Amino acid sequence: MAHCSMKWRLLRPKSIGLLCSKNPEYFRLATPELEYGCMNIGSRPLKRKPSGGIESLRAIPWIFAWTQTRFHLPVWLGFGAAIKHVVQKDVKNLHMLKDMYKHWPFFRVTIDLIEMVFAKGDPGIAALYDKLLVSEELWPFCCDGCEKI
Repeated sequence: MAHCSMKWRLLRPKSIGLLCSKNPEYFRLATPELEYGCMNIGSRPLKRKPSGGIESLRAIPWIFAWTQTRFHLPVWLGFGAAIKHVVQKDVKNLHMLKDMYKHWPFFRVTIDLIEMVFAKGDPGIAALYDKLLVSEELWPFCCDGCEKI
């Protein structure tokens, strides 16, 4: 079991850091992120640098903004990209992922939590945010994401 566990741990770094924020304009338009800056709802400011862009946004406002839209992008995009990368690198990794789920409680709980967030997602509400707030040329960003959910 220790040998398998080490293999599992070696697989993990390959999937870390695959989440990308390719389109900060979509985030700004589709979420209430800018409004959060006007609210005093925490002990820390919204951003690390007041003049900074999306990259200076703290983790909690980032997640909270996506949660408001029912899109949950940080969950499915990061998870989907990581799993896809690991399996495409070597199809045998799919068997390892199944083994990890079966025998590694941390991995199983992580997958189960991601599944729960998928269940909370609502592509219809995300699409409504798009129609009301986002310019039409950015709609495919949400539509492509909703299809992945």
